[in-house]
Amino acid sequence: MLLHLLDVNSPVLFFLSEPVTPFLSSNSVGVHSFGFDSFFSNCNISLWCFHNSSSKSNFSQSDQHLTIQNIDSSTSSSTFITGVYGSIDYRTRRSLSNYLAITSSIAIPWCVIGDFNAILLASEKLNIRPPFASSIKDFNDMVLATSLIDLGFKGNPFTWANNRHDQAYVVARLDMAFSNSAWRNIFLDPVIKHLPRICSNHSPLLLSHRTPLLAKNLPFKLESMWLYHVSFAKVVENSWAVTCCENPQFVMAQKLKILKQHLKIWNRDTFGQLKARIAEADNSVLACQYDHVAYPSEANHQELNIAKAALHNWLQAEFVLWKQRSKIS
Repeated sequence: MLLHLLDVNSPVLFFLSEPVTPFLSSNSVGVHSFGFDSFFSNCNISLWCFHNSSSKSNFSQSDQHLTIQNIDSSTSSSTFITGVYGSIDYRTRRSLSNYLAITSSIAIPWCVIGDFNAILLASEKLNIRPPFASSIKDFNDMVLATSLIDLGFKGNPFTWANNRHDQAYVVARLDMAFSNSAWRNIFLDPVIKHLPRICSNHSPLLLSHRTPLLAKNLPFKLESMWLYHVSFAKVVENSWAVTCCENPQFVMAQKLKILKQHLKIWNRDTFGQLKARIAEADNSVLACQYDHVAYPSEANHQELNIAKAALHNWLQAEFVLWKQRSKIS
């Protein structure tokens, strides 16, 4: 079953917690049978990480975590990903919380994923007995102290089941993923999928995201299509109103620096993944056309016009972008 999951999803890295097979040496046939070149493990061999890239290194580990550092050869920038296999005892998990709090102080893009053996909310566990309030509080305190962001999920809301029946049946969301804001700024639109539980009482987590847009330090460039957007002037106005240093010699430079950062974020949120937005707008027009044919009401006619206008705006933005890129006057 594991080989099937790896074959279907083709991950570039995967963590395996609580393995039931013997420890693998770095040259073991078992590692290559998974489709990877090498792997790391934590100190008590309860957590393994399989990977192919030579740019990855074992940054730190304990009996409850394994942190991998990835270095981008083109930019020499680093990112962290931490696999977690938390203790079932919330008091023992506090050592994991302490590690995560210390690591959060390092200004590096960071993602944390795995089996925390804890829940954030009482609603994340179904059981005839109420969950331990102290355990929930500890977990929430950790998230607050580290400023980590819950990446959410798609699929079954519960990732673990005790595989019993009737009143003894218990399910919970014990497996989850978090990241800091620096990681979210690089890896856009992250999605966590809860895959079906088949050979384990835990659901595998599949993390996917869009290709990093900031992997290279590209020079800032004013895009002509920005000038046609209704909110562009307001973004500039709000950015220019930000108070900066009082030294008049540096005010202009500081304001331009702030404006550049604001425009980068605004461009990503407004025009990011332009082709996908055009495809979405095109599908919206088709759906409105079908609705208008089936029910030719005034309301459906207005919805169709709104959808057409939105598609026109995205197509116009794409035209202006390519016109500027091709340097057509």
